[in-house]
Amino acid sequence: MLRPYMWWIGFINHLHIVGAGIARPQNSRFYNQLISGLCKEDNGENMKLSRFTEIDEPFVCLVCGAEVAPLGYTSRDHCNRCLCSLHVDVNPGDRQATCGGVLRPVGVENAKKGVKILYKCERCGMRRKNIAAKDDDGEMILGLWGLPVEGY
Repeated sequence: MLRPYMWWIGFINHLHIVGAGIARPQNSRFYNQLISGLCKEDNGENMKLSRFTEIDEPFVCLVCGAEVAPLGYTSRDHCNRCLCSLHVDVNPGDRQATCGGVLRPVGVENAKKGVKILYKCERCGMRRKNIAAKDDDGEMILGLWGLPVEGY
């Protein structure tokens, strides 16, 4: 009888480690079957997570009233002036959340891709992390630095 973790060991056996911790599939058919629910092909060349829907549109912030322009390099999902967002997504860009509460920034942390803003929904308490945009208010981000944050 296979243990519940045995499928993972089989998957690891089909990978080889390249460089500093980057795993690449040796048997791409096995790999593609395993992750087919998470990924979709992009012109047959690249794989993208299907849980991310890019929406980069201008909007007016419901918290501070600022007119927020599109980023141009990825999806804009928070105000660059007050850093607030709305709890409208289950997965980035899907607009499937029914809460609709305001996501307030409660802290920041360093990440591989830059600074991540830590959010907490005022209505339901859901917590989320989001990469800071290049045009975000630097003073607002510095004001969040070092604040004690629990649950992340």
